[in-house]
Amino acid sequence: MGKKINTLIHNYIHSLEEKNIEKILSYFTEDATWIVPQYKIKGKKEIEEYIIWLFRNIKELTFIYDGIGIMAHGNKAIYQNIFRATIGNDKVSIPTMFIFRLRDNKFSKQWIINNWFEYTKTDPYDTHINKIESVIHIGWSRDYSNL
Repeated sequence: MGKKINTLIHNYIHSLEEKNIEKILSYFTEDATWIVPQYKIKGKKEIEEYIIWLFRNIKELTFIYDGIGIMAHGNKAIYQNIFRATIGNDKVSIPTMFIFRLRDNKFSKQWIINNWFEYTKTDPYDTHINKIESVIHIGWSRDYSNL
């Protein structure tokens, strides 16, 4: 099953880089949960809304395998990478970890953990972080404070 999950994640990441919303959504169960540092997004419809908003604000999206790459066990997997993108006019490179729980060969939960500390080392005044956070908070206004 590990190799099958590796292929699934690899194909999913490729669809993210292509910004193929329909394909991305096909990897999630109807009741999936996508957790990012700021929000807990529930259900395919909310995931679609979030992805649409995300792609409006992020350009040149790529994921570079890093560390352990993809590691799977049973119905769980981890994908360690470097997230590279252009957000507004700023190029970012952030160590990131995806954690997946699968059901019926689809993602029922996806957590994304970003190492913002690593990113802020390159900007001691935190100006990039403030810009990114303002884009995130202004653009995505749902209340996900119940993480």
